[in-house]
Amino acid sequence: MQNLAGEPQPPETWPLARAYRGEVFVQHELKVHRRDTGQSFIGSYSGAAVRDADGRLRLGIITIRDITEQKRAEDQIRQLAFYDPLTGLANRRLLEERLAVALAQAKRQGSRLAVLVLDLDHFKEINDALGHAVGDALLVEVARRMRSTVRLRHRRPSWRR
Repeated sequence: MQNLAGEPQPPETWPLARAYRGEVFVQHELKVHRRDTGQSFIGSYSGAAVRDADGRLRLGIITIRDITEQKRAEDQIRQLAFYDPLTGLANRRLLEERLAVALAQAKRQGSRLAVLVLDLDHFKEINDALGHAVGDALLVEVARRMRSTVRLRHRRPSWRR
């Protein structure tokens, strides 16, 4: 078994081992690899120990639910909420969130912060004269060039008016 970061988990941390030790746990997520099919999925698991009247451990019970589709949907919602669907660049909403964090951090550290704003001159005229398909192609190309020249750690929010 692996955690969601893809790191192998030692057997003593596996759900059944934890349940046998008497631990009660809920809603942990991990990547599960099925030996019988060779398929992997993201599982949400919970477990508990079953004890007899004298308090002796009788068995451990776990349930694992495949939440792969739920995780895909969450990723898609996050992508739609924070990234421009045409260019794939971060949008104004993500810019505002990251800028607020960066400003607070700069204030705490007593440091400065710079923001670069890029404007495409006469973009509206290009869109109006040549059509939205050409305007979209221009935005996609500008985004591609930005990604190829700006280091990954730098943020590239984008929004269209």
